[in-house]
Amino acid sequence: LADALAEVEREPGVPFRVAGCSDGKFACFPGRGTCYGAHTDGTKAGVILTSILYTNAGWVPADGGELHMLDESRTEQERACWRSVAPRAGRLLWFRHKVLHKVCPTWATRFALTHFWFDHTAAVAVGASS
Repeated sequence: LADALAEVEREPGVPFRVAGCSDGKFACFPGRGTCYGAHTDGTKAGVILTSILYTNAGWVPADGGELHMLDESRTEQERACWRSVAPRAGRLLWFRHKVLHKVCPTWATRFALTHFWFDHTAAVAVGASS
């Protein structure tokens, strides 16, 4: 993850530098229509990025459990819309903490490893690993 983050930070116009991350949180959705409502990760002190690594070998669209992210980068004439990300094994997703997102109903067991990435000030305050 650190190598992928270093690559992101090198992109032109990226307005942050990450100093550390939370412990990984491994989520298991057991199927049966389990979902997680729309939320942002911005309520956690100092979080600037979220990363999610999916580990769902053999995922097929009928399994559900896609992550929907609200795309608000539209022009004034266009409306914001939800973008869908399939939870395929090996997929690594990065997004800013302010992005509204939700997990759609999942019909098969769904796994995801999530880390929250902090700016320098917050990393010192919470003792995050680097």
